[in-house]
Amino acid sequence: RFSGEPRQPMLAPPRSDFAQYDAGFRLGGPILRDRLWFFAAWNPIREREEVLIPGQGYYSDLITTQAFAAKLTWQASRKDNLILTIFGDPQRRRGIGDTFGNFGTPTSFADPDPFLEKIRRGGINYALNGTHQLGARLLLETRASLLTCQESNQPETERGRAQSLYIDMDGRWSGGSPSRVNARSRVVSGGLALTYAGSRHLLKGGLEYRDNGLDLDSYAASITRLGETDWF
Repeated sequence: RFSGEPRQPMLAPPRSDFAQYDAGFRLGGPILRDRLWFFAAWNPIREREEVLIPGQGYYSDLITTQAFAAKLTWQASRKDNLILTIFGDPQRRRGIGDTFGNFGTPTSFADPDPFLEKIRRGGINYALNGTHQLGARLLLETRASLLTCQESNQPETERGRAQSLYIDMDGRWSGGSPSRVNARSRVVSGGLALTYAGSRHLLKGGLEYRDNGLDLDSYAASITRLGETDWF
């Protein structure tokens, strides 16, 4: 009641009722007194919005995100510390019309399959950090991490997977899903640093390694009827 009228993007499908649920929980404390500690947090998020598919009615666009974080801290000795952290935000979505603008503006649908997609997003990050006191003025730091991410759009229904999108002269859509994407990325990194604390200055040097990788599969197909004898 306190929000203004929504401003609809030009190629976006009309939207209606929506709901959002966001809850967070966290817990932390010692496992071994003065030696080992833990921390954990979980934040599930659920979003639902009704989206109109012309000629087919409203369908639920549903997003579920499982955001989480965990941390384990170990003080092995007075000179050695080790910290392990894991956090991520994997997301699953039953998407309605996510690739809408890429293939024009439909006037109506013979079936809803071109607009129904299974979408995955998000990633998980693993990191390990350690420190070792070499002396009164020397500190050795090491770290390693792995970040994995996924982004995919796939047809939700059997017809969506089996058929190509068909667009008739009057802008009526039928058939299956027009496109699909599956991208998997990873970042592996590590580092080593040595810090010297002088009486008036701090000197730090080290090495760092990083490797980026991406695997991408992309597919698009549609049949457009331009006239009685013209097809694209």
